[in-house]
Amino acid sequence: MLLTLGVLGSLTLASSAEAGPRNRKAAEEHGEIANGPPPWMTHGEEVRLAVVDNFLADGNTLMALDILRQMRVDGLDGPEVDLRQGVALRKEGVTSESERLLLLAQKRMRGDPRPHAELCILLADLQRLPEAIDHCRQATKLSEDDATAWNNLAFLLLASSELEEALDAAEEAVRLDATDPLFRNNLGLVQAALGREEQAFRTLASTMGKADAAYMVGLTIERSDDIESARRWYDKALQHDPNHVATRNHLAELDGDTDEPESPESTPFDLPEEP
Repeated sequence: MLLTLGVLGSLTLASSAEAGPRNRKAAEEHGEIANGPPPWMTHGEEVRLAVVDNFLADGNTLMALDILRQMRVDGLDGPEVDLRQGVALRKEGVTSESERLLLLAQKRMRGDPRPHAELCILLADLQRLPEAIDHCRQATKLSEDDATAWNNLAFLLLASSELEEALDAAEEAVRLDATDPLFRNNLGLVQAALGREEQAFRTLASTMGKADAAYMVGLTIERSDDIESARRWYDKALQHDPNHVATRNHLAELDGDTDEPESPESTPFDLPEEP
């Protein structure tokens, strides 16, 4: 699942307004609400936490929250419950309570990188980038081999124009996991932002078509107001694919041929959510 940072705009997940009814309907279809709680809901903490993790991974935050509520009723209210409830509430858009619970989990789980990783995502979603970066840094210190944490740090440093440190973090993410195309994409974006255009193009072209890669390089360069260089990359995108829709639409906007704003989906900046 991805969090999308629109040109440094709001990070969003799936619409929280739709999550509750959708999740409840799915749960009712499986008989999990209408017929009462299944047997595992009365099992021990580890079993129930594992089930919560599965529901969160599937986007079923309603059932996850129901189980966590029952766990608290049963006296199981440790930091692992705080952490997962904070994650579930973030997914539902209840950000203030999510932050409170994640901070509580952090205090109760000294040395565990997970609360920091989740706070990084939450605070980035709230556009509190300096605080988000601090938590991302803590996550990488506590789990130096976590490629996702390094990638998230690189992403937010790029968003904050701290490019040299962003490059170090992005390279570390790719060193730890070169198979993830998102990590390589973000490395390519940092390279482009630093003016290493050809290197960025090669990195991006390793995960997408050459027209898409050239377009992404152009978008990144354009953020630094270098329109002339960006246009060269848009032209290169059209050389690889004369019918590349995103490039043609964007050039029309630059030339004033349309009054429609650029779609947020066209931005290259993506942050993966912690599992």
